[in-house]
Amino acid sequence: MKRLIPAFISLIFLSLSASAATPQQMEQARAAVYRLCLRYMNNGSGYLDDSKFPSSVSELEGTISRHDKEQANLKRLQSIAMPPESEYASWDKGTFDKYWTVTFYDKLPSFDGKSECRGKVAKRVSAIKVTVAEPVKEAPEVKPEEVTNPEEEQKPEEEAKPEEAGKADEILAAAPDNVPGTDSVLAAATDGPVNAEQQSKDSGNTVSIIVLCVLVLVVVGLVAYALNVMRKNKEEDEAPVRRRPRRDPREPEPSPVSNVDMEDESAFASYAAPEEPRDSRDAEIATLRAELDRLRRQTGKQEQRYTPGSSRPRQPRVIYLARANADGVFTRADASYNMGNSIFKLVTTDGVSGTYQVIDDPAVFELALMTPTDYLENACTGRNLQLSQGASVIINEAAGTAIFDRGRWRVTRKAQIRYSR
Repeated sequence: MKRLIPAFISLIFLSLSASAATPQQMEQARAAVYRLCLRYMNNGSGYLDDSKFPSSVSELEGTISRHDKEQANLKRLQSIAMPPESEYASWDKGTFDKYWTVTFYDKLPSFDGKSECRGKVAKRVSAIKVTVAEPVKEAPEVKPEEVTNPEEEQKPEEEAKPEEAGKADEILAAAPDNVPGTDSVLAAATDGPVNAEQQSKDSGNTVSIIVLCVLVLVVVGLVAYALNVMRKNKEEDEAPVRRRPRRDPREPEPSPVSNVDMEDESAFASYAAPEEPRDSRDAEIATLRAELDRLRRQTGKQEQRYTPGSSRPRQPRVIYLARANADGVFTRADASYNMGNSIFKLVTTDGVSGTYQVIDDPAVFELALMTPTDYLENACTGRNLQLSQGASVIINEAAGTAIFDRGRWRVTRKAQIRYSR
């Protein structure tokens, strides 16, 4: 019986020290968890990746002493209460790991990458060894006759089971850090609901990006359509009109513009046909006039034309002009308002000179204010004409003057205008 007493004492000591977390191990785990959380709570804390894992919180405080953001986050982490030593002194390896990866981790404030950080924490904590029993010298052999209780003979094997249970944790702790997929497996095992929430957020972000892309494409399409319409209008204004076929001199000369009297056709002549060499054109005009006079004399309907000093005054006539080019020449003239082209209204009594101003119409204002450099600047003057943003009305302050030169209306004095909101 005396030979069994040392063996019983060794077994009792082994059972008490088989698995128990120490303050040093808790401090090491606490410092490691704090360090990983600080890295994920601030994207600008990349310097922590170059530092080794601290063995205590005081060592970690020295590493972040010059970084206010990490110091503030550390205070938030330290505000989470820790269990007393009397509680964790009886923890085994499984309880130790569960506290840091689940119980403590669920108390952390939310931050980006929290689920990924949980996997890192689980991996790091699993590498920390909890105190295990020291190897015990083999108990002295006991003779069968000295064993009084068969159950006492099996007790050493039963007490050694906690040591075998810790082998799996030691194997996991010894696994290399760079094994692919380790973090994802640990994260999936410890934070399934968090991953589902993260996937939901990613799906919402994807839908927002798709909607934004569709809106951008719609805006680009509208801008391209508007520019295409403006380009076509500009090409139509500047494109030369095909020459009219030569007509029979005996036929009455048709009007180049509808509702225009024969005596006023000179105000639109060059807008209906391109200019010809002056000599040949004058000769043709003289021939046509002679033939026309001959026909009129035959019919007895000699036309009375207005001449300076004549007793019959001419009625004022309105001509609608498009924009003027860089030479001050209006690119188009119409007898009636032409939406999308007419910008100015010219009044003339002799078909040679007249005064013009911007047409008082909201549609004209909107068209001209879109690109004032093209529509207004060559025929108008005023303060900051290029700065039309926010303006909606064009006010005529002084009419401009123009003359009919070589078959085209040309600016002689620009009109004075200003913008109003």
